[in-house]
Amino acid sequence: METATSRIVLECSTQKEAIVFFEECTFRYANRSIFSLEEENPNDWSFSNTNVSDINQFNDELIAAMSGPMNQAAFNGSNRGFSTGITTNSSVNQSLYCLAQCTPDVLGNRCHQCLVAALGNLLYEGKTKMSLFMPSCQVMYSLDPFFSIGNASNSSQHDPALNSSRRSSKVYIIVGVAASLGLFFSLFILWFWLRKREVNKEYKNAQQFPYNVHSTFSYEELALATDNFSNANLLGQGGFGYVYKGVLINGKVVAVKQLKTGSAQGEREFQAEVETISLVHHRHLVSLVGYCISGVQRLLVYDFISNKTLDFHLHGRGLSPMSWESRLKIAIGAAKGLAYLHEDCNLKIIHRDIKTENILIDDEFEAKVADFGLAKFSLDTDTHVSTRVMGTFGYLAPEYAASGKLTEKSDVFSFGVVLLQLITGRKPVDRTRPFMDDSIVEWARPLLTQALEGGRFSDIVDPRLEDYNLFEMAQMIACAAACVRVSARQQPQMTQVVQVLAGNLSAKDLFKENTAEDNTTYHESSDYDSISGQEKDDSKKFGKVAAIQSFTDTTITITGMYSANSSDLASTPSTESQQETLLNLDYLKQAR
Repeated sequence: METATSRIVLECSTQKEAIVFFEECTFRYANRSIFSLEEENPNDWSFSNTNVSDINQFNDELIAAMSGPMNQAAFNGSNRGFSTGITTNSSVNQSLYCLAQCTPDVLGNRCHQCLVAALGNLLYEGKTKMSLFMPSCQVMYSLDPFFSIGNASNSSQHDPALNSSRRSSKVYIIVGVAASLGLFFSLFILWFWLRKREVNKEYKNAQQFPYNVHSTFSYEELALATDNFSNANLLGQGGFGYVYKGVLINGKVVAVKQLKTGSAQGEREFQAEVETISLVHHRHLVSLVGYCISGVQRLLVYDFISNKTLDFHLHGRGLSPMSWESRLKIAIGAAKGLAYLHEDCNLKIIHRDIKTENILIDDEFEAKVADFGLAKFSLDTDTHVSTRVMGTFGYLAPEYAASGKLTEKSDVFSFGVVLLQLITGRKPVDRTRPFMDDSIVEWARPLLTQALEGGRFSDIVDPRLEDYNLFEMAQMIACAAACVRVSARQQPQMTQVVQVLAGNLSAKDLFKENTAEDNTTYHESSDYDSISGQEKDDSKKFGKVAAIQSFTDTTITITGMYSANSSDLASTPSTESQQETLLNLDYLKQAR
């Protein structure tokens, strides 16, 4: 701790926020609340220069070895976020020592999510020893012991020398543990007090927030409107809470989002929603009717959109396939809504969670972009906003996922994934497909090239589509290809996408030069996506995380406004057992 303190004071004395990682400790300070937040950036690596001989087999056994400590650290309360394990690694004929740890204020699913992301960055490196440090968690493994073997959660062996050492220092250990426990409880009480003060401060701020643009409702009014928030009126659920259908006293049908209580993050999302929607008025954006602040309760009231979500119509079971006309109409409408956020608002608004679940469909099959809980404001003078990575796997732009630097191009990439779903009928991540083909973007890249260069649409277009306009399909394919380019510099503006989808602009304009340094266009290369070395590294790093996370059935943050665990949006939410939330890593054994 002395070394960490000295280093952070010496190197970061002028910074508002800093963190230093050591294998033994992490030292951090900030001028904002950092408690109870699952944060993965910034991060740091440590690894040996020795490689294993069989990376694939080693990865399989590393995944199996880490799953136990990760689950124990996240879900075993007595471990306080820390667990170790030892297994025999047959690929190297040695024991493999593993460690998983989260900060004590981030446990349960958030701890597990952080550990999943960390493990994803360790895979396929093939090192005999490696560690990854994140603000909220760390994972380590080595072929050599680096912790007391007797403390391993699934150890089947003991080191006599270590045991002897422990016996000879029994008194010092007892005194040290007692002192450590005293310090721990003191720090915990201090943390709890600070945390409570922070949450209360956010609630107080919410009460003072100038929500004077929309109507306010009492909790009793909304309880009456939703029949006391009955399951019969439940439209969907997610990490944010629940959405109910309601009827106000004046007969107006609304959707009521009830946010989970007692969460500072929920408070921020509540304010972000109201701040954002108060500033925007557009036919392709969902309208806010009002809100409710009652004690710790936070509720948002929207216009009710009767035709559910784009995700439901694309992927719902037993439904007829959407017509091409409907798909194109929805694509143009959603693109117009995004273009308004990016280019027509006084403050640029970055949505951060564009996906099919957050595109609502009305009776006329017009699209309305919804769910602004993660939205960020950006000035025109800002090149990017540095922020915690949030969104949904399968939709995250590689540059944003790798660096945390947020621009409107993050929304452009996500919209490209939506376009790919409209074109192909596939989900963003499909666990039934082989590894690397499970991601719609990676699967589609070569097929997009074939379609754009040779007019070969049959391999990429949804086979359920019996009739579509070839020119319109080519325009949408070009838009999708341009939006999911790895380099944000090469991605188009949303106004360009709108014009191309509507047939008012040539698709060639999507691939023209965007900067003086970036002079590669689609027509100058058979590869529509020219990727630099750094971009390949970012894409590779992101891919490792997404490959694991996509099979955990979790998203980084909230799910769609009207989404549910199934496509039946009126169903009662099922209660998932703890086992259903644990990481299932078996798929990686067949993923090579």
